[in-house]
Amino acid sequence: MAISLHETCQQYVDRRLSEGWRIVSRKGYHLILSSPDGNILRPVDLRNDVETL
Repeated sequence: MAISLHETCQQYVDRRLSEGWRIVSRKGYHLILSSPDGNILRPVDLRNDVETL
């Protein structure tokens, strides 16, 4: 049985930042997050909701 979590993009960004991710670019509602090791770049539109599995 899968559990999913619905959160706003701002909540998602806050959670990722607390996990060591950082913001590498920000333009208006759009940001790009970088993973702690720098191997993953994740674009985020703050106007959307995300579903995390």
